[in-house]
Amino acid sequence: ISEHIGKADDAAEYRLWQKEMAAAINEHAWDGNWYICALDDDANAIGSQQNDEGKIFLNMQSWAQLGKVVPEDRWEQSWNSVGQMLDSGWGLMLNWPAYTKYVHNVGRLSAIRPGAAENASVYTHGNAFMLLALLERGMADEAYELWQAVQPGNPERPVLNQPNVFFNGYYGPDSENRVGMGEHSWTTGSVPWMYQCVTEHMLGVRRTLDGLVIKPCMPSAWEDASVRRTYRGTSYDIRISNPGKKAGAAVASISVDGAAHDVAQPLPMDDGRHVVEVVLGA
Repeated sequence: ISEHIGKADDAAEYRLWQKEMAAAINEHAWDGNWYICALDDDANAIGSQQNDEGKIFLNMQSWAQLGKVVPEDRWEQSWNSVGQMLDSGWGLMLNWPAYTKYVHNVGRLSAIRPGAAENASVYTHGNAFMLLALLERGMADEAYELWQAVQPGNPERPVLNQPNVFFNGYYGPDSENRVGMGEHSWTTGSVPWMYQCVTEHMLGVRRTLDGLVIKPCMPSAWEDASVRRTYRGTSYDIRISNPGKKAGAAVASISVDGAAHDVAQPLPMDDGRHVVEVVLGA
């Protein structure tokens, strides 16, 4: 935004801050196979292999990617740890193992019943963050698998209710009596995140300050897709073809109303209506 409004010096300063923060996180918050959750006032780690409960937290792994902090080798280690320790079989738990007793330096989280709310539930908001992280990395099939896992009607979930509604979360495997049942329907902030992940990153119809760009990360299960989108007064009928059914295939060509269009440039904005053909495969 700073660059867009002509404040290049501010942008350079913010980028420097990001590099400094990323370096500090990688120096102090890497636990060997994942990023820790926090340090308490006495510099004790929370979300670490040192802990008996709450060894690993989901959000720190996804935001290490979203914040452009994680190096390539650490991403692989972190993602493997997520799969091994947080996968319930129908979505990713927020933390593991669940807290079963109050921990003073953790506080409220450790007092919540195991498998409920923020204590080792399958929290859809946290899954949305990881979904976006996977799509940013081009891991289209892994992202699609996670997207399917947290759908309200997933038949793999032990207990189903209101399969047409996104929930704030689902009771985790450590829940005493309602494993898999949704909690807090109609009150989650995850819906716009999920919508953005699928429309702007999986289908790739992405808003920018200069207009819409097309940059899909489609799974191999999808051979084609279509999107209708109005942006700043201009309407687009977008058709995306993935003839090779290749996961995460890059854009090979774009045409607008039959004329070739530079794949790196935003779509035209003129208050009109356009047919956009996108072919993947590069």
